[in-house]
Amino acid sequence: MQIHPRRRAALRDGGDGQKLRTMSMLAGIYNLLWAIVVVLMTVRPGCGGET
Repeated sequence: MQIHPRRRAALRDGGDGQKLRTMSMLAGIYNLLWAIVVVLMTVRPGCGGET
């Protein structure tokens, strides 16, 4: 919700260092959440590999 509007504003206004650092932090958190989702989708909970 915050990444796209801030990126658009930074590209339009030129952005200062603080805005770009905040945007970078938000993008990193977003990527980390996606990585967690991918791991949870790949490793199915409750399926301990027992046959």
